[in-house]
Amino acid sequence: MSKLIYTILDSQNSDGTPENILYEKTGVAGAGLYPVSFKKISAIVSNCESGKQTWVKKSVLEFAGTIEEMSEHTNLLPVRYGTMLQSDEAIRKLLQSHYDAFNSNLEKVANKAEFGLKVLWDYEKLKSEIKEKSRSIEIQSGDFFKQKTIHTNYLLRKMKQHKLDDAVLQYVEKFIEEINHSFMPLNPETKFKKLVSDSIMLDAVFLIEKSKHNDFKNIIDTIGQQHADFQFFHTGPWPPYSFVDIHIE
Repeated sequence: MSKLIYTILDSQNSDGTPENILYEKTGVAGAGLYPVSFKKISAIVSNCESGKQTWVKKSVLEFAGTIEEMSEHTNLLPVRYGTMLQSDEAIRKLLQSHYDAFNSNLEKVANKAEFGLKVLWDYEKLKSEIKEKSRSIEIQSGDFFKQKTIHTNYLLRKMKQHKLDDAVLQYVEKFIEEINHSFMPLNPETKFKKLVSDSIMLDAVFLIEKSKHNDFKNIIDTIGQQHADFQFFHTGPWPPYSFVDIHIE
C-alpha cells in the first residue's frame, strides 16, 4: 500500500495539532488523512493502492481542494499531485533528510498566500497604436538598401518588424515596472510570464501576506482604471504553489 503525500506543514504554527486540522477532512476518493511527523514538521498522507493513482481530473481537483482547506488553518508546502512513497518510514526519512529545506520554505511562506493576476490585451491593436505613434521605426539605410530588389525589400520589412516587436517589448517591460512599483507597499515576492500569447500580455503570481488580500485587489482596481484597454483578472488566495522550492523524488 503506497502513501500519497498532499502537503508538508508546520505542526507547531497552526490553529491546532495536525490531527485537529484534519478533523472531518478527507483526501482523494474520500481516503482518510493522517500525519507522519518528524520534529516540528508533518507530511499529510493517505493510503493509496500502488499504481492506482491516475491523472483523473476529479482526483486532481479533490487533491487540490484538500490542500486548500488545510491552508486556511496552517502554514504548508503543497506537494505535486501523484507524489507517493512506499511507507510511513520512508516518508519520515524524507522529512529528516530535507528537514532544513522544508523549514526554510515554511518560514518563507508563513502567513502568506499566493495570488494570481492575468492581464489580457489586444496585441494587434496595441502594435498598430505603437506603430502609429512611432513613425521613427525606420531603418538607417546605407547604399545596400538603395538598391530596390526583392531581397533588399524583404530584408527591410523584416528589420522594421523586428524594430516594432522590440518597441512592443519595451512597452511591456515598462508596464511590468509600473506593476512592480504599484505593489511595492505589499512587499511581495513575484514571478512574471510576459507576452504569453496574443491575448495574454502578463501572467503573474504574487506571494503576499494573507491579511493584505483587500489591498491587493484595490491596487489592481487602480491599475485597471489607468489602463482601460486591458482586462485584469485576479485569483486567490491559494496555497503557495509557485513559491515552494522543493522537489520530492
